[in-house]
Amino acid sequence: MTTLSTIVLRGGQSSCMGEDKALILIQSIPLLEKVCTVAKSCTDTIYIIVTPWTERYQHLHLSGCEFI
Repeated sequence: MTTLSTIVLRGGQSSCMGEDKALILIQSIPLLEKVCTVAKSCTDTIYIIVTPWTERYQHLHLSGCEFI
C-alpha cells in the first residue's frame, strides 16, 4: 500500500501580480486555501506549506496544515 503526502510550496514574491497570489480570491476563497483543500482530497497524510511568510497566512482556514 502506498501512502501519499502533500507539500505545498508557496514561493515567489508575486512581483508581477502586484499582490500575494496565495491570497487572490477564487470563488470567494483564497487560492492557498483552495490548493490545500484539493491536496487534502488527493492525499493521505501530512499537509505541509513551505513559505517564508507564515504570518501572512495564519488567518486562513488551513486546518491540518503545518507551516515550515
